[in-house]
Amino acid sequence: MSKIHILSDDLVNKIAAGEVVERPASVVKELLDNAYDSDANQVSIEIEDGGMKKIRVTDNGSGMDKADVELAFKSHATSKINQTDDLLNIKSYGFRGEALSSIASVSKVTLKSRLSGENLGNEIKIEGGNIISLQETGAPAGTTVTVEDLFFNIPARKGFIKSAQSEYKAILDIVEAHAIANPKTGLTLINNDKTIYSLPKDHLIEDRVKAIAGNDLNDKLIPIFFEHPHVEIYGFAGKPEIASERRKLQIIFVNKRTIENKSIAFAVRNAYSSLIPKNTYPQYVLFIDVQPNIVDVNVHPRKEEVKFSNEQLIFTSVRNAVKAALDRTNLVPGSENPKPFSSNPFATPSPFGGFNNPPRVPRPFVKPNSFWDSPFEDMPPENTKPFNNYSNRKVYQFHNLYLVTETESGIMIYDQHAVHERILYEKLKNEDSKANKDESVQKLLEPVVVNLSAKESSTLEDYLEDLKTFGIEIEEFGPNAFKITQVPASMTDKNIKNIFHEILEDLESDKEIKSQDNKTEKILTYLSCRMAYKAGDNIPNEEAAALIDQLEQTEIQYTCPHGRPVKVEITLKELSKMFKRT
Repeated sequence: MSKIHILSDDLVNKIAAGEVVERPASVVKELLDNAYDSDANQVSIEIEDGGMKKIRVTDNGSGMDKADVELAFKSHATSKINQTDDLLNIKSYGFRGEALSSIASVSKVTLKSRLSGENLGNEIKIEGGNIISLQETGAPAGTTVTVEDLFFNIPARKGFIKSAQSEYKAILDIVEAHAIANPKTGLTLINNDKTIYSLPKDHLIEDRVKAIAGNDLNDKLIPIFFEHPHVEIYGFAGKPEIASERRKLQIIFVNKRTIENKSIAFAVRNAYSSLIPKNTYPQYVLFIDVQPNIVDVNVHPRKEEVKFSNEQLIFTSVRNAVKAALDRTNLVPGSENPKPFSSNPFATPSPFGGFNNPPRVPRPFVKPNSFWDSPFEDMPPENTKPFNNYSNRKVYQFHNLYLVTETESGIMIYDQHAVHERILYEKLKNEDSKANKDESVQKLLEPVVVNLSAKESSTLEDYLEDLKTFGIEIEEFGPNAFKITQVPASMTDKNIKNIFHEILEDLESDKEIKSQDNKTEKILTYLSCRMAYKAGDNIPNEEAAALIDQLEQTEIQYTCPHGRPVKVEITLKELSKMFKRT
């Protein structure tokens, strides 16, 4: 007897359903894809018991006739593509023809649909993949799909379903992503008879983001816009101050399709660089619009991943777009900024992506030549002293931790260690350039001898060449002993032996250094950290003022190399509120 046999249609459908219908949120995603593909301008979602008891999606789109209503539940039946070439030009959410068939095989489904020009619609009922009834019925124009008792015929699958609240949150992620991607379409979400969202149609993108993310983030999101002949990138990047240890608001759209992509996520994180601490994540909503023929959306069973024909172009474009947005924005926590949501920062996206009208791009960032020469709107009076003379400014040190100065709009509080760390980091980075190598290092008249443990010696040997690129010359001087003969000029007035031991400790404990670029960055960070003023150090007034002057000249003046804030402003407006003056 043959060991190989053909699987039954019922079993084939259940296996397919396992790939497409993982949980209630998978059902919601597939039904919403169809709703938005129907050219609807109003969509509603109703769920009960985390979607396990009921999911209903209603749209006022084009609707279907009787033949299409029945055919829609056939495996691999679709209206989205006809031939192989169409796979290279996908403009719709759905296209595989698996969703309704898979959903119907593991639930009880009722679909009602009416073409806008017809008097009557049609209703089909299916249970476990079997048609129960198909008949004419009264129905509004558009389509309503009701899915009940999900996995009723596969009890084992229910064991993998989480709590109703967890499933609801997963559905919420799907609904919110669709809502942001389609601001022109009105959307209603009802959970257990409670209205969660009632979003009007013809929203602007920023309106939708604000409605989904919440008003508290309104002034903490920075507009992004980037154009290239082959890609357009727009959306919003969160200020560093709202970076979180959890991935909260991180949404990536490619041609309005929400996707997961590690390379793009890394490009965004790379743009923030040291603006946020290690192991924290920026918040962002990112739209990437490309011609359909340079992106493959057919690489994942649930269409959650895509592949680009030029991954490097996308990576570089995303990083540059986010970095440019951050560079032109005042990132000091507490400072007042122009609102990121203005009347219309973006024009209306065209069908495939891109814009019908050129967007209004914020004024580009220009590096200040003086303290008040900035790209921001609130400019000081004409008699304000220029930056070069501002080092007469009064600086106060509190608890040997913080430096405080007066600003036009309030007071600025600086973390003295973070300030000095940022200055040293950029100074060392500049000294590392080959052009300045000869004048940026100092030969020691008397070598500094350090005696190490065997473990420390092993660590040092791994980084000898890397340390040399920063001007630190080290020679063996016996068993586990080394002598330092040259250091960066900025290190000559420091306790070289102590700094060296501390850097070795940092390098020894860091298990994540892999690439050469990471090594360079880590060593720069460790050097600047160990050389900087510490908490508890007393700083003379002239030196404190000089530090603040130097900080204003750095490329990044908002965070230390580890991503911690360097300064925080408390405005007069905030102080007035505290003292009940308003």
